[in-house]
Amino acid sequence: MRWADERWRRHRAGRAYHRLCAAPHAALGEVLGDLANAAWRDPALLRQWTDVLGQAARDGADPALRIWSDRLLQAAAEEDAAIACLTTILTDSPVPSPVRARVLTYRGGLHTEARRDQQAMDDLNQAVLLAPQEDDPVALRGVAHRQAGRYNDAITDLTTALNLNPEDTWALIQRGQAHREAGHYDQAITDLTTALNHHPEDTWALAHRGRAHREAGHYDQAITDLTTALNHHPEDTWLLGLRGESHCEAGRYDQAITDLTTALNRTPENAWILAARGEAHMGADRYDDAITDFTNALTHDPDYTWALIQRGQAHCEAGRYDQAVTDFTNALTHDPDYTWALAQRGQAHREAGRYDQAVTDLTTALNHHPEDTWALIQRGQAHCDAGHYDQAITDLTTALNHHPEDTWLLGLRGVAHRLAGHYDQAVTDLTTALNRTPENAWTLTARGHAHIGAGRYDDAITDFTNALTHDPDYTWALALRGLAHREAGHYDQAVTDLTTALNRIPKKAWTLTARGHAHIGAGRYDDAITDFTNALTHDPDYTLALGSRGVAHRLVGHYDEAITDLTTALNHDPEDTWALANRGEAYRLAGRYGDARRDLTAATAARPEDLGYRFQLLMLETLARGFASQEERWVNLFSSPLRASCDEEDEQLFTLFEGLFLSPERDPAGAARTLLAADPDFNLVTGVRSFLAELAAGETELAERARRCDQYLAEHGTS
Repeated sequence: MRWADERWRRHRAGRAYHRLCAAPHAALGEVLGDLANAAWRDPALLRQWTDVLGQAARDGADPALRIWSDRLLQAAAEEDAAIACLTTILTDSPVPSPVRARVLTYRGGLHTEARRDQQAMDDLNQAVLLAPQEDDPVALRGVAHRQAGRYNDAITDLTTALNLNPEDTWALIQRGQAHREAGHYDQAITDLTTALNHHPEDTWALAHRGRAHREAGHYDQAITDLTTALNHHPEDTWLLGLRGESHCEAGRYDQAITDLTTALNRTPENAWILAARGEAHMGADRYDDAITDFTNALTHDPDYTWALIQRGQAHCEAGRYDQAVTDFTNALTHDPDYTWALAQRGQAHREAGRYDQAVTDLTTALNHHPEDTWALIQRGQAHCDAGHYDQAITDLTTALNHHPEDTWLLGLRGVAHRLAGHYDQAVTDLTTALNRTPENAWTLTARGHAHIGAGRYDDAITDFTNALTHDPDYTWALALRGLAHREAGHYDQAVTDLTTALNRIPKKAWTLTARGHAHIGAGRYDDAITDFTNALTHDPDYTLALGSRGVAHRLVGHYDEAITDLTTALNHDPEDTWALANRGEAYRLAGRYGDARRDLTAATAARPEDLGYRFQLLMLETLARGFASQEERWVNLFSSPLRASCDEEDEQLFTLFEGLFLSPERDPAGAARTLLAADPDFNLVTGVRSFLAELAAGETELAERARRCDQYLAEHGTS
């Protein structure tokens, strides 16, 4: 503190002058030490001490002193005067070890400030060896370690310095900074609080304690410290920027923007503050404003990689995935090992639907940092989006091994299990997540969706209803409840839920299609066609809506329209065996048996395990060629081991026709009674009666049995 006092410096310089004049050789070492101290503290003070040395050399007429004066004046004229003077002292004079240690300490400190790590360490290591009981050399070496990112070494050195001088508040603050940068927030706060107990108005300590609080997530304490520091120095732009960042991380985006805008009014070209305000705009979902700020920051500092990555994230959030990828790629050009940029680019590729590129980037990022949970999650989601469910589950399981209590991760794995058809594992994961957060509407909805996949429609409806209790505006839960009602045969409730969902989001093609299916279930085919047509208005390439409209047309007897829709659907997706089989059925009903045979044969070949397709092909051949020629094939179909895995509707269908075809001694009305006793779906009965009507044409015994069965269904079944 004395070196900051001009009167003390004048007194010290006068005393040095008199000592040099009286005993130049005895005084020179101490005076050179003072000159070194001046160079370290403020190079502007050098002139005062070189003047003292020169004046004493002239007045005392000492040749050795004159040589020293000339050397130091020459060094002081160099561009880096302080380093030049300190180097001159170290190389041209046999100064005593204590003075040499001081000079090495000061030069090491200047090298540290200039980020010359190797030179700093060389000087400070020598200084510590020469003066192991002095706190300054080891403290400054600790600072050099801290600036180079060697936090453990920094903390060790600064602790040694504090053991030598427990009152060294500066070393305490430096150790607090080292703890903060190492992520030891509690220790950082302890050190900085101790320093502030000694010097309550130390703005530097307040600012860094505020930063430690912020990084530890103590946003209110951070803002309190930074506000106190600003009360001492209201014009300090750096402090204002730090407080703005703290408001931003606390989610107080408007206050953040106020602080950062005030700071920018003072320093409009400050790239760091522009980028910080951009981050606040991004937090407030003002992506265009964020991009403007990040762009301005990059205008003033084109190498500001963090601003480039943040702008990429803003583009990604705004749905501009190509611009995001461009920014992340440019960031990687600046720093090819920047794993965060690589992972962010992977996410942008995933959002854009480029799953292979996403997986490539995220895998590269994970090769650098295998325990990066965020990158693991993103890769898991990319695998899931691409339909690679096993890889997705592997990634999400690995992430859960790192963070077993993460409920959101558990939910994501549950969704991946559902998409893979592992419904029980999905329900297990989602139930575990709900045990931790029972009111989480997203998790309840995800479990309900898994229950639908497993055919547990009542359980699904219960979950969706609970989700809507906690979040009445959750439209996806409402739409899925409609789907569950439809699958359970509650067509009116399905239409009610799906209509409410459509009132909120009118142009949702998926919801329109789901309601169309509910209308089909209820036998309202014209309403179904209207819904499918509206869905296709909003999404002309929605193959499911196209194929479903074809089915509705078939059910209402519009066979040409059915064939047109199903053909268009197959043009979009030639591998769609469901559309192929339904077109085959439409061809059959239209009397185009050759086309029907081609489609149904292809569908059966593509899905030989699907007995429903084999049933349709056999029915076609029976109608075209007579029952006798196909009887053996019917026996094989009804006795197939695959029948055990048939769904409920197929089993009801097979039971009726097995009795009709293979048990002529049985009353055909009995087969109809058995079907109706199972409470069949309306459309199943409609389909059965369509088959029976075709079989009833003619005068054969089978035709008569088909007529009697159909008559019973007409009199007793769903009309």
